[in-house]
Amino acid sequence: MELTVIQSSVTLFEILCVIIVFASIFMRSRFFNEVFEKHPAWTTQILLMVFFGILSIFGTLSGLSIYGAVVNVRDLGPMAAGLVCGPYIGIGAGIIGGLFRFAQGGVYMWTGLSAPILSGILGGIIYCQQTKVRSHVGRRAPDWTF
Repeated sequence: MELTVIQSSVTLFEILCVIIVFASIFMRSRFFNEVFEKHPAWTTQILLMVFFGILSIFGTLSGLSIYGAVVNVRDLGPMAAGLVCGPYIGIGAGIIGGLFRFAQGGVYMWTGLSAPILSGILGGIIYCQQTKVRSHVGRRAPDWTF
C-alpha cells in the first residue's frame, strides 16, 4: 500500500518535470520577453493560451488512478499561465484544458471544466495584485513574490 503511494508520487513528479522542461523552453523564447515587458501581441497571447492549454491537456492525459480516484496536474498549466502571463492567458488556457476534460465526459465533467478555469482566474488575480504592488514607488513587494 505504501509502495503504491510512493510510486505514484514519483510518477507525478516525473510528469511535473516534463512540464518544467516545457516551461524552461518557453522562458528562452522571444515570447517570454514580450510577456516580461508586459506588451505581448495578440498573436503571442493566443499562442501562449494554446501552449499552456496543451500543458493542461497533458496534465489531464497523464493522470494516475489511485484507489479509484484519478490524480493529475491539469490545473498546473492554467495556474502557471495566470501567474506568469496574466489573467487573459490564464483563463484562455483554463478554457482549453477544461473543455478537453468536459469532452471526455463522465461523472465529474463539470468540475473538470470549472477547475482549470478557476485556477487560471486565481493565477491572474495574483498576477494583477503583484503587478499593482510592484508599481507603487517606495512600497516593498511581499517576500513570497519572484
